[in-house]
Amino acid sequence: MTYRDTIYQYLTDPRVVYVKSKIYKYRAGLMCYNNVLPKLETHLVDHCNLNCKGCSHFSPLSSPAFADFNQFSKDITRLSELFKNINRFRILGGEPLLHPEIIKFISFAKMKLPASNIRIVTNGILLPKMTPLFWETMADSKISIDITVYPKVHVRVDTIKALAKKYDIDLDINYPTSFRKIPINFNGDCNIKQSLDTCRGNFYSPFLRDGHIYLCAHMTMFQLFENAFDIIPPLNVKPIEGINIHENITGKEIINYTLKPQSCCGFCNWKERIFFPWDISKRKEDEWI
Repeated sequence: MTYRDTIYQYLTDPRVVYVKSKIYKYRAGLMCYNNVLPKLETHLVDHCNLNCKGCSHFSPLSSPAFADFNQFSKDITRLSELFKNINRFRILGGEPLLHPEIIKFISFAKMKLPASNIRIVTNGILLPKMTPLFWETMADSKISIDITVYPKVHVRVDTIKALAKKYDIDLDINYPTSFRKIPINFNGDCNIKQSLDTCRGNFYSPFLRDGHIYLCAHMTMFQLFENAFDIIPPLNVKPIEGINIHENITGKEIINYTLKPQSCCGFCNWKERIFFPWDISKRKEDEWI
Protein backbone atom coordinates (compact mmCIF):
# COMPACT_ATOMS: atom_id res chain seq x y z
CA MET A 1 0.00 0.00 0.00
CA THR A 2 1.36 3.42 -0.96
CA TYR A 3 1.64 6.43 1.33
CA ARG A 4 -1.27 8.06 -0.57
CA ASP A 5 -3.43 4.97 0.01
CA THR A 6 -2.61 4.97 3.73
CA ILE A 7 -3.63 8.62 4.05
CA TYR A 8 -6.76 7.92 2.02
CA GLN A 9 -7.84 5.13 4.34
CA TYR A 10 -7.15 7.30 7.38
CA LEU A 11 -9.34 10.08 5.98
CA THR A 12 -12.21 7.62 5.51
CA ASP A 13 -11.98 6.24 9.06
CA PRO A 14 -15.45 6.64 10.67
CA ARG A 15 -14.07 8.67 13.59
CA VAL A 16 -12.25 11.06 11.27
CA VAL A 17 -15.26 11.27 8.96
CA TYR A 18 -17.51 12.26 11.89
CA VAL A 19 -15.28 15.19 12.80
CA LYS A 20 -14.84 16.25 9.17
CA SER A 21 -18.58 16.11 8.62
CA LYS A 22 -19.26 18.34 11.63
CA ILE A 23 -16.61 20.83 10.50
CA TYR A 24 -17.94 20.96 6.96
CA LYS A 25 -21.52 21.42 8.08
CA TYR A 26 -20.40 24.29 10.28
CA ARG A 27 -18.56 25.94 7.39
CA ALA A 28 -21.48 25.36 5.03
CA GLY A 29 -23.75 26.93 7.64
CA LEU A 30 -21.59 30.05 7.64
CA MET A 31 -21.75 30.19 3.85
CA CYS A 32 -25.49 29.66 4.02
CA TYR A 33 -25.72 32.73 6.25
CA ASN A 34 -23.90 34.70 3.55
CA ASN A 35 -25.91 33.05 0.76
CA VAL A 36 -22.84 31.46 -0.85
CA LEU A 37 -23.02 27.93 -2.26
CA PRO A 38 -19.69 26.25 -1.38
CA LYS A 39 -19.50 24.03 -4.45
CA LEU A 40 -21.48 22.77 -7.43
CA GLU A 41 -20.79 20.24 -10.17
CA THR A 42 -22.44 19.53 -13.51
CA HIS A 43 -21.95 17.34 -16.58
CA LEU A 44 -21.31 18.54 -20.11
CA VAL A 45 -21.49 14.93 -21.31
CA ASP A 46 -22.38 11.65 -19.61
CA HIS A 47 -20.11 9.43 -21.71
CA CYS A 48 -16.32 9.26 -21.73
CA ASN A 49 -13.33 8.42 -23.90
CA LEU A 50 -12.08 6.15 -21.13
CA ASN A 51 -13.75 3.09 -19.72
CA CYS A 52 -12.93 3.07 -16.01
CA LYS A 53 -14.00 0.14 -13.87
CA GLY A 54 -16.65 1.06 -11.31
CA CYS A 55 -16.94 4.71 -12.43
CA SER A 56 -19.07 6.46 -9.81
CA HIS A 57 -20.84 8.44 -12.54
CA PHE A 58 -21.58 5.23 -14.51
CA SER A 59 -19.99 6.66 -17.67
CA PRO A 60 -19.09 3.22 -19.13
CA LEU A 61 -22.84 2.51 -19.23
CA SER A 62 -23.78 5.72 -21.04
CA SER A 63 -24.42 6.20 -24.72
CA PRO A 64 -23.29 9.60 -26.11
CA ALA A 65 -25.27 12.25 -24.20
CA PHE A 66 -24.57 15.98 -24.44
CA ALA A 67 -25.75 18.83 -22.23
CA ASP A 68 -28.15 21.25 -23.89
CA PHE A 69 -26.91 24.84 -23.93
CA ASN A 70 -30.38 26.38 -23.64
CA GLN A 71 -31.04 24.43 -20.44
CA PHE A 72 -27.55 25.18 -19.15
CA SER A 73 -27.85 28.92 -19.74
CA LYS A 74 -31.28 29.00 -18.12
CA ASP A 75 -29.97 27.15 -15.05
CA ILE A 76 -26.78 29.18 -14.64
CA THR A 77 -28.72 32.43 -15.00
CA ARG A 78 -31.11 31.29 -12.28
CA LEU A 79 -28.24 30.30 -9.98
CA SER A 80 -26.63 33.71 -10.44
CA GLU A 81 -29.88 35.19 -9.16
CA LEU A 82 -30.17 32.81 -6.20
CA PHE A 83 -26.62 33.08 -4.78
CA LYS A 84 -24.14 35.84 -4.07
CA ASN A 85 -21.55 33.41 -5.36
CA ILE A 86 -20.76 29.75 -6.01
CA ASN A 87 -17.28 29.30 -4.58
CA ARG A 88 -16.24 26.42 -6.81
CA PHE A 89 -18.05 25.33 -9.97
CA ARG A 90 -16.71 22.12 -11.52
CA ILE A 91 -17.59 21.20 -15.10
CA LEU A 92 -17.11 17.50 -15.68
CA GLY A 93 -18.57 14.29 -17.11
CA GLY A 94 -17.96 11.80 -18.53
CA GLU A 95 -15.26 13.63 -20.37
CA PRO A 96 -16.32 17.29 -20.79
CA LEU A 97 -13.86 17.94 -23.63
CA LEU A 98 -16.00 15.67 -25.81
CA HIS A 99 -18.69 18.36 -25.98
CA PRO A 100 -18.31 20.20 -29.32
CA GLU A 101 -19.60 23.45 -27.80
CA ILE A 102 -17.54 23.48 -24.61
CA ILE A 103 -16.22 27.00 -25.34
CA LYS A 104 -19.78 28.32 -25.44
CA PHE A 105 -20.58 26.72 -22.09
CA ILE A 106 -17.52 27.91 -20.20
CA SER A 107 -17.79 31.45 -21.58
CA PHE A 108 -21.39 31.73 -20.45
CA ALA A 109 -20.64 30.24 -17.03
CA LYS A 110 -17.89 32.80 -16.40
CA MET A 111 -20.06 35.66 -17.61
CA LYS A 112 -22.81 34.77 -15.12
CA LEU A 113 -20.54 33.60 -12.29
CA PRO A 114 -17.59 35.99 -12.56
CA ALA A 115 -16.33 35.45 -8.99
CA SER A 116 -16.57 31.65 -9.08
CA ASN A 117 -13.57 29.35 -9.25
CA ILE A 118 -14.64 27.50 -12.40
CA ARG A 119 -12.72 24.31 -13.15
CA ILE A 120 -12.78 21.84 -16.05
CA VAL A 121 -12.36 18.28 -14.75
CA THR A 122 -10.78 16.00 -17.37
CA ASN A 123 -8.64 12.90 -17.87
CA GLY A 124 -6.37 15.09 -20.01
CA ILE A 125 -6.19 12.88 -23.09
CA LEU A 126 -7.83 15.42 -25.40
CA LEU A 127 -6.18 18.57 -24.01
CA PRO A 128 -3.21 18.61 -26.45
CA LYS A 129 -5.71 18.46 -29.33
CA MET A 130 -7.82 21.42 -28.20
CA THR A 131 -7.82 24.49 -30.44
CA PRO A 132 -6.02 27.77 -29.67
CA LEU A 133 -9.48 29.34 -29.26
CA PHE A 134 -10.22 26.91 -26.43
CA TRP A 135 -7.00 27.83 -24.62
CA GLU A 136 -7.52 31.55 -25.23
CA THR A 137 -11.06 31.35 -23.86
CA MET A 138 -9.85 29.47 -20.80
CA ALA A 139 -7.18 32.12 -20.24
CA ASP A 140 -9.50 35.09 -20.79
CA SER A 141 -12.10 33.60 -18.43
CA LYS A 142 -9.46 32.51 -15.89
CA ILE A 143 -10.82 28.97 -15.83
CA SER A 144 -8.70 26.25 -14.23
CA ILE A 145 -8.11 22.63 -15.18
CA ASP A 146 -8.15 19.56 -12.92
CA ILE A 147 -6.60 16.47 -14.51
CA THR A 148 -6.76 12.91 -13.26
CA VAL A 149 -4.04 10.79 -14.84
CA TYR A 150 -5.10 7.17 -14.51
CA PRO A 151 -2.64 4.26 -14.33
CA LYS A 152 -1.84 2.64 -17.71
CA VAL A 153 -3.36 5.63 -19.56
CA HIS A 154 -1.02 7.68 -21.75
CA VAL A 155 -1.48 11.39 -21.15
CA ARG A 156 0.91 13.94 -22.66
CA VAL A 157 1.51 15.67 -19.35
CA ASP A 158 4.58 17.65 -20.47
CA THR A 159 2.68 19.05 -23.47
CA ILE A 160 -0.27 20.00 -21.25
CA LYS A 161 2.00 21.70 -18.72
CA ALA A 162 3.62 23.69 -21.51
CA LEU A 163 0.23 24.80 -22.86
CA ALA A 164 -0.97 25.76 -19.40
CA LYS A 165 2.19 27.80 -18.84
CA LYS A 166 1.87 29.47 -22.24
CA TYR A 167 -1.69 30.58 -21.55
CA ASP A 168 -1.17 31.16 -17.80
CA ILE A 169 -3.82 28.66 -16.75
CA ASP A 170 -4.01 27.14 -13.27
CA LEU A 171 -3.44 23.40 -13.57
CA ASP A 172 -3.88 20.69 -10.94
CA ILE A 173 -2.79 17.13 -11.79
CA ASN A 174 -3.72 14.12 -9.68
CA TYR A 175 -2.19 10.64 -10.03
CA PRO A 176 -4.49 8.23 -8.12
CA THR A 177 -3.31 4.69 -7.53
CA SER A 178 -6.43 3.16 -6.03
CA PHE A 179 -10.14 3.75 -6.20
CA ARG A 180 -13.06 3.32 -3.87
CA LYS A 181 -16.25 1.41 -4.43
CA ILE A 182 -19.28 2.18 -2.30
CA PRO A 183 -21.45 -0.89 -2.93
CA ILE A 184 -25.07 -0.29 -3.90
CA ASN A 185 -27.60 -1.61 -1.42
CA PHE A 186 -30.62 -2.48 -3.55
CA ASN A 187 -32.91 -2.57 -0.53
CA GLY A 188 -32.19 1.10 0.04
CA ASP A 189 -32.32 0.57 3.80
CA CYS A 190 -28.91 1.86 4.94
CA ASN A 191 -29.15 4.51 7.66
CA ILE A 192 -29.58 7.66 5.56
CA LYS A 193 -28.23 10.04 8.21
CA GLN A 194 -25.08 7.99 8.74
CA SER A 195 -24.72 7.62 4.99
CA LEU A 196 -24.89 11.35 4.32
CA ASP A 197 -22.64 12.17 7.31
CA THR A 198 -20.01 9.81 5.89
CA CYS A 199 -20.51 11.19 2.41
CA ARG A 200 -20.25 14.82 3.52
CA GLY A 201 -17.19 13.93 5.57
CA ASN A 202 -15.52 12.89 2.32
CA PHE A 203 -17.28 14.95 -0.33
CA TYR A 204 -19.44 17.98 -0.76
CA SER A 205 -20.51 17.75 -4.38
CA PRO A 206 -24.05 19.00 -5.06
CA PHE A 207 -24.92 18.25 -8.67
CA LEU A 208 -26.82 20.38 -11.21
CA ARG A 209 -28.87 18.61 -13.87
CA ASP A 210 -31.80 19.83 -15.96
CA GLY A 211 -32.96 22.57 -13.64
CA HIS A 212 -32.52 20.56 -10.43
CA ILE A 213 -29.82 20.29 -7.79
CA TYR A 214 -29.15 16.88 -6.25
CA LEU A 215 -27.04 15.86 -3.25
CA CYS A 216 -24.56 14.26 -5.64
CA ALA A 217 -24.16 13.04 -9.21
CA HIS A 218 -24.61 9.46 -8.04
CA MET A 219 -28.27 10.21 -7.25
CA THR A 220 -29.28 11.11 -10.77
CA MET A 221 -26.74 9.09 -12.80
CA PHE A 222 -27.86 5.89 -11.05
CA GLN A 223 -30.55 5.63 -13.71
CA LEU A 224 -27.85 4.52 -16.16
CA PHE A 225 -27.18 1.54 -13.91
CA GLU A 226 -30.87 0.72 -13.56
CA ASN A 227 -31.36 0.80 -17.33
CA ALA A 228 -28.23 -1.22 -18.11
CA PHE A 229 -29.10 -4.10 -15.78
CA ASP A 230 -32.92 -3.86 -15.69
CA ILE A 231 -32.93 -2.92 -12.02
CA ILE A 232 -36.30 -2.06 -10.50
CA PRO A 233 -36.03 0.02 -7.29
CA PRO A 234 -37.94 -1.27 -4.25
CA LEU A 235 -41.48 0.09 -3.95
CA ASN A 236 -40.76 1.50 -0.50
CA VAL A 237 -38.00 3.80 -1.81
CA LYS A 238 -39.08 7.23 -2.97
CA PRO A 239 -38.04 8.54 -6.39
CA ILE A 240 -34.76 10.46 -6.48
CA GLU A 241 -35.35 13.81 -4.82
CA GLY A 242 -33.78 16.81 -6.48
CA ILE A 243 -34.66 20.42 -5.73
CA ASN A 244 -36.11 22.51 -8.56
CA ILE A 245 -34.13 25.75 -8.76
CA HIS A 246 -36.75 27.44 -10.94
CA GLU A 247 -39.48 27.24 -8.34
CA ASN A 248 -40.13 29.83 -5.63
CA ILE A 249 -37.06 29.04 -3.53
CA THR A 250 -34.09 30.80 -1.96
CA GLY A 251 -30.37 30.10 -2.12
CA LYS A 252 -30.29 29.42 1.60
CA GLU A 253 -33.00 26.78 1.24
CA ILE A 254 -30.93 25.07 -1.46
CA ILE A 255 -27.81 25.05 0.74
CA ASN A 256 -29.80 23.58 3.62
CA TYR A 257 -31.14 20.90 1.26
CA THR A 258 -27.57 19.84 0.39
CA LEU A 259 -26.92 19.05 4.07
CA LYS A 260 -30.01 16.91 4.73
CA PRO A 261 -30.24 13.17 3.98
CA GLN A 262 -32.68 11.91 1.35
CA SER A 263 -34.17 8.44 1.05
CA CYS A 264 -31.85 7.55 -1.84
CA CYS A 265 -28.88 7.89 0.57
CA GLY A 266 -30.01 4.46 1.76
CA PHE A 267 -28.59 2.94 -1.41
CA CYS A 268 -24.99 3.82 -0.51
CA ASN A 269 -23.46 1.08 1.65
CA TRP A 270 -20.51 2.99 3.08
CA LYS A 271 -19.84 0.32 5.72
CA GLU A 272 -18.80 -2.14 2.99
CA ARG A 273 -16.65 0.25 0.94
CA ILE A 274 -13.57 -1.29 -0.61
CA PHE A 275 -10.49 -0.06 -2.48
CA PHE A 276 -9.37 -1.49 -5.80
CA PRO A 277 -6.73 -0.74 -8.47
CA TRP A 278 -7.74 1.09 -11.63
CA ASP A 279 -8.76 -1.20 -14.47
CA ILE A 280 -10.79 -1.29 -17.67
CA SER A 281 -14.52 -1.69 -17.13
CA LYS A 282 -16.14 -4.88 -18.39
CA ARG A 283 -19.53 -3.23 -17.84
CA LYS A 284 -20.47 -5.93 -15.34
CA GLU A 285 -22.98 -5.38 -12.55
CA ASP A 286 -20.55 -6.47 -9.84
CA GLU A 287 -18.34 -3.43 -10.49
CA TRP A 288 -20.89 -1.35 -8.59
CA ILE A 289 -22.41 -3.77 -6.04
